[in-house]
Amino acid sequence: MKWTRFLLLATLQVPLSVAIPGLSQEQEEWLESVTHSNVSTSWPLLSSNQSINLLKNIRNFQNITEIANYPYYQAVELWYSDKNRTKILRYDDVGDGAAWTGLHLASMVHEYAVTQDPSVMDRIWGTLEALDMMTACTGKLGYLPRFVGLASDPAYAAYYPNYTGGTFRCIAPYEDYIWLGHTSRDMYDGVSFGLANSWVWLPSNATIRRKVKMLVERITDSLRKDYMWIISPKDQFTNPLPLFSATWRKLALTVNYEKYKDMEAAYILDFYAAYEFEMKISSIHDSTYFPNELDVEEVYVLAVLEDDESRKNDLLKRFTEIAVNNAFHFQPGFAAFYLSAFPNTSTYMVPQGVLQGGLYDYPAAPDWDRYVDQSQNPKYMPHYDSDHSEYALMIRDRPPTTYFWQRNPTTLKGGDACCLQRKHLDLLLAYWMGRTSGFIMGE
Repeated sequence: MKWTRFLLLATLQVPLSVAIPGLSQEQEEWLESVTHSNVSTSWPLLSSNQSINLLKNIRNFQNITEIANYPYYQAVELWYSDKNRTKILRYDDVGDGAAWTGLHLASMVHEYAVTQDPSVMDRIWGTLEALDMMTACTGKLGYLPRFVGLASDPAYAAYYPNYTGGTFRCIAPYEDYIWLGHTSRDMYDGVSFGLANSWVWLPSNATIRRKVKMLVERITDSLRKDYMWIISPKDQFTNPLPLFSATWRKLALTVNYEKYKDMEAAYILDFYAAYEFEMKISSIHDSTYFPNELDVEEVYVLAVLEDDESRKNDLLKRFTEIAVNNAFHFQPGFAAFYLSAFPNTSTYMVPQGVLQGGLYDYPAAPDWDRYVDQSQNPKYMPHYDSDHSEYALMIRDRPPTTYFWQRNPTTLKGGDACCLQRKHLDLLLAYWMGRTSGFIMGE
């Protein structure tokens, strides 16, 4: 396996930013009614032409990001010298690399389930191999670092000396690599999401299943040894929470019940503690909104793996509260997860509209980072406070961010001038999950 995996960026063919026709007036009004919690009509489904336009935007973003944003098959963002991509100045958001790598794995799994494209399967395998290397290179088998990259990589070397969570040299045979420490639960959440989707959506691929099983066992064995705490080989500690522990216990029970059946009682205790205290989302105006995304990822993993009817119904109840009762958050990612976990739900109409309409409203590629200030836009008045609208913004009007669905949807200001290339996983993952669940049409 080659871990240097770089792209000759000078040869990268980047599509021009071409605006696609917008939402119809009826669709626009329907989405606005969602943000104000007064939906009274059915969602006007995307037309065939709109579905084609949406897929074109997906492909344009993938052409830009699929290789460049995934050195070592791990997720980063890229600062360029200019919009011609003359030179990469440095990687960015590397400290959350493992979390986004897990979501990218899930996105590719759903894409492959739709397209059966061998090149997508190659990238899935490369990502699983990367996770294999990451969980073996620190000196503690099963510990998941935030990112692993070549010490000599100029774009990485421009980042990691300023990382405050600890940078460490890998053990043999990976001595040329530097790993980032002080891993949080977020990294494990993203990776569990990717591994669970690989298990569920690629059931007939024995090679993938063997690799996923090995990775789940390796990571779970490390966690179980430390009583579900995340403890690095450098004695950095992160405590577990019930939803975190339940997710990993259920994943382990799914891939190898005989080995982990002694964890089942602890799983059930964790499940009901999480059900009472964690399986919900915070206020739309919460200043620390991002954990909502992580919790929804974990609820999704439990929902697709759970085989007990009572607990499955509990998960449906909580997910309905998130994606239907709180649809005014206007987060297409939450809708995508809900519809993927429960495709036969009778309460699909509003989440489908949020999913289709929100993704169609997503800016067109390449969508460079830019500064946005909607504080004077009358469409988003009244304000909740100086930084937030009372209601969720349309997707196209939101300040750019790494992943829209973890950002407070009422945020009025943010972004940078130039020239940050983001991964756009928020768009890509939600789209392909919408395709596999049947709530987004193809060409």
